Amino acid sequence: MMSRSVCERYAVMAAGAALIACLSACRQQAAATKVPLPVHTAAVQSVAVGNAARYSASIVPYSQVDLAFQSSGYVDRVRQVKSANGGTRNIDQGDWVTKGTVLAVVNQQNYEDKLSQAKAQLAGARAEHEKAQLTYDRVSALYSTQSATKPELDSAKAQLDSTAASIDNAQAQISEAQTALAYCSLKAPFDSWIVKRSVDAGSFVSAATTGFTIADTRSVKAVFGVPDTSISRVKVGQSQIITTDALPQPFKGRVTAISPAADAKSRVFSVEVSIANGHTAFCRDTRSQPRQRICGHGR
Repeated sequence: MMSRSVCERYAVMAAGAALIACLSACRQQAAATKVPLPVHTAAVQSVAVGNAARYSASIVPYSQVDLAFQSSGYVDRVRQVKSANGGTRNIDQGDWVTKGTVLAVVNQQNYEDKLSQAKAQLAGARAEHEKAQLTYDRVSALYSTQSATKPELDSAKAQLDSTAASIDNAQAQISEAQTALAYCSLKAPFDSWIVKRSVDAGSFVSAATTGFTIADTRSVKAVFGVPDTSISRVKVGQSQIITTDALPQPFKGRVTAISPAADAKSRVFSVEVSIANGHTAFCRDTRSQPRQRICGHGR
């Protein structure tokens, strides 16, 4: 028969085993009823890390030209447009013009006289040619019957050729006079804004005198310099974001030109970013210079 201490020891061991079995069952039940936590998934993509380089640049029209006269003389008139007070005024900077608009006209009287003279010379040359043709036909008929000599026939033929050349020369003079007369009118070669007007009625101009400066701002470009240490990261076709101090919204553009060589002194490469400007947000008022300081950063 077991002693009392031995019985108590077995009782404690039995109670401990029962407790371990109960705890294991509870853990298995808790593991079986555990609810998985929800997670969000997303596609892998590149994101900006906020260290894009920023450059200060100038916005300039993509097309800007100086219109020069090709005929000399006194300016007879400058195109008139409506003024703010209801009257008329000379067309000036900030005005919009369409392709073919006549901006100024040089006095045409001298060129019209030259054209008339050339036409008169042509009429005289044609008359001489008709006379030479009749003479040649007559001498040719006589020569066929041996009633005229070979030198007489050759002389008639030479006269006929000379009058034909006179006709060609007179026609060339007419064409030249017509061209000079047409050049009296200074026209806009494309739709554009007037950036600068350099002449008034009564001004004397000669060939190559600049009368107007015009710019097409429907497309503009941001021009800025990139140091040689960073130019390798700039590529033609690369997208750029352009921001300005004057306009609240950013503009998208693309790199369209990169200088092949750096400036010898500054060691920076010139980069051009073309920006669509269909609503003329840039350079809307060209009475001020169509240039704005901007900051651009690539992505």
